[in-house]
Amino acid sequence: MTTNHEILDNGSSRTVLGIEGGGTHTVALWADETGVLLRKMEFGCGNVRLLDDQSLLQLFREILKAGSDLPPSQSICAAMAGAVNDADKKRVLTLGQSIFGTAFSGVYSDLQSPLFAAELPADHFPVLVLCGTGSCCYAENPFHDLSYKSGGWGHLLGDRGSAYQIGLQALRSCLTLWDQTQKFPTLGEKILSFQLLNSPADWIQWSLEASKREIARLAQVVCQSAESGCPVSERILREAAINLASDALVCASQVSTSAETPFFILSGGLLKKSALYRKWVSENIRKKYPHSPIELLQVESAWGVVKKALQFLPQGSLASLSETTKTSEAIPASPAANSLTEQRNPRSMHLDELEIEDAIQLMIDEEQYTQQAIQSQKPRIANLIRKVSDAFQKEGRLFYAGAGTSGRLGVLDASECPPTFGVSYDLVQGIIAGGREALWRAAEGAEDSFLEGTRTALFRGIRPGDVVIGIAASGTTPFVLGVLSESKKIGAFTALLCFNPNRKPDPNPQNEPDIVLAVPTGPEILTGSTRMKSGTATKLILNMITTISMVQTGKVISNLMVDVRASNDKLRDRAIRILSQLTGWSRQHSQDALEQNHWNIRKAMGQKATPHQPAS
Repeated sequence: MTTNHEILDNGSSRTVLGIEGGGTHTVALWADETGVLLRKMEFGCGNVRLLDDQSLLQLFREILKAGSDLPPSQSICAAMAGAVNDADKKRVLTLGQSIFGTAFSGVYSDLQSPLFAAELPADHFPVLVLCGTGSCCYAENPFHDLSYKSGGWGHLLGDRGSAYQIGLQALRSCLTLWDQTQKFPTLGEKILSFQLLNSPADWIQWSLEASKREIARLAQVVCQSAESGCPVSERILREAAINLASDALVCASQVSTSAETPFFILSGGLLKKSALYRKWVSENIRKKYPHSPIELLQVESAWGVVKKALQFLPQGSLASLSETTKTSEAIPASPAANSLTEQRNPRSMHLDELEIEDAIQLMIDEEQYTQQAIQSQKPRIANLIRKVSDAFQKEGRLFYAGAGTSGRLGVLDASECPPTFGVSYDLVQGIIAGGREALWRAAEGAEDSFLEGTRTALFRGIRPGDVVIGIAASGTTPFVLGVLSESKKIGAFTALLCFNPNRKPDPNPQNEPDIVLAVPTGPEILTGSTRMKSGTATKLILNMITTISMVQTGKVISNLMVDVRASNDKLRDRAIRILSQLTGWSRQHSQDALEQNHWNIRKAMGQKATPHQPAS
C-alpha cells in the first residue's frame, strides 16, 4: 500500500474520512481530529448516477481497504456527483453504512464540498463557479433551504464555458478559418504541436477517438495563446468567460436577498491554471456585482467534506483549513531518494563549466559503465529471456509496465514487435502510467498510485502464463509496483528492471517480483535524469528480451526477419532482398513470388513463382 501523503503520528487516535466522488475519479482524505492530513488516495468514478449498487459498494470497499491500517474513522462524510436529491442521498447513505457502519453519517452533492471548504465572511452566501473539463454553477443560502444550479448538463448538452467547450470551439474555429481563407491560424499550429499531429486532416480521426478529457486539454493551448495575444484564442476565451459568468449570475440572482451579498468561489482546474480566464470571468461577474468578493478556492474541494466530518465528531476540534493545508502539503521523503540514480555523479560535478566538446566526450565516456553494468546482470537477463520464450511457446504474453521514460521505452519496444516479427499486437504490450497521452507529455502524479497500478493489471487482462516486466529506474515507482503485485497474485511471472542496487526487497515476499534486475549503471551525468544511462540500458535490455525470445521461438532464420510485415515500399524492398538472400532467386523472381503470396516470405519460399509477365 502506498499513499500520496504520509504524516507522522501526532498521538491522536480519532480520525475522520472525507470522500468526494466525481465523474471521472474519487478522492478520499483521512485526517486526524485536529484536521491534519493522514492519507490521500484516488479511486475511480464516483458519480452515483453512473454507478449501480454493486459498483458503488465496490468503490466503498476499496476506500475501506485503503485506510485499513489507520485507526477506524469515527466520522465519515461523502460528497458525490449525482447525489442531487433526497433519494440519491438516502441510497448513498444506506450503501455507505453497509460498508463503514454508522460512522458514515453525512451525504452531500459534490457541488457542496467546495462551499464547505471556503471560509465565508458574515452576511454572505456562496456561489460556486466550477470549471474544469466540465462546468457548473451552484448557490445556496446560509440556511441551506434554498439552492439553485445552472449548467452541469454534460459536455454534449451544456458545460458552457468549460475546458471541453473551449477545446472543441478551438478546433472548429481553426477549421472554419482554413476553409474560408486557406490560411491556417497560429492557434491551429500550436494545437497540432500539442497533439503531435501533422495536419488538420488528422483531426477527423482524432476527434472520433478522443475522450472528452483529451478535447478539454486543448483549452490550455487556447489559454496560453490568448496570453500571447492570439486574436482567435482571445475571442474563444472571452466568449467562454461570458457564458460561464452568466450561469454564475443566474445562480446568485435566484438565491440573493437584500440582507446577504454573494461570495463567488472559483474552483476547478481551468480556473486554477489560467489567470487570464479567471480574470475575464471575474470581470463579467463584477458588471452586475461590483462589490462582491470573488476568490479562487485555495484548498482542494475534498477538504470541505473533511470539514463536515470533523463537525460530526463529538467535541471535535477543527483547525482552520488554511492551517490544515500548510501541514497537509508537506512532501514526505521519497523512497527513490536513496536510489543510486538520484545520487550526484562525481565525474560531472563541473558539467555547467565544460566546453561543448568536453561535455560530449564525458557523455561518451560515461556509456562504458552502461555496458559493464548490463554485463553484470547477464545470467538474470538470460533467465528472464527463457521465461519469456517459454511463455510465447505456451500462448502467454509479455507486458512491460513503467512510468515516464521507462514506460515510453516499454511501449516503444512492444510497438516494434508486430511489424518486425509478424506477431499479433497483443503478444507484447506496453503499459504506461497516465495512459496514451503520457507517451508524449508528462502525466502529473500518474506514477504515484499503487492502487491504479493494481487496477490497470486487472483491466488489461493479465492472466496466468503471462510475463510482466516492471521498469522503474529507482525500483520504487508505486504504479509499477502495483502492476507487479497484482500480476503476481493473478499468477503471472513477474520481473523488475531497475538501476538501483540499493533497492530493498519488499517486506512482504508475496509482493516481491520473481526476478529483479538491479543494473548498477551508477549516478547519471545530470543528477536524477534517468533518460540518460538508465534509459540507454533499458533500451538495450528490452531489445535483448524481445529479439532473442523471438529468435528462440522461430521468428528468425539466420539473422533475417522472415516474418516482417511488408507494409510500405521500404519493407517490401527488404522482403525482396531477404527472399533473394535465402533462396538465391533473382530480385524479379523474388518479387513475383512475394506478390503471389501476399508478401508472406515463408509462403513465398515454399512456392515457385509464376514468371512475371510484362505489360504489353
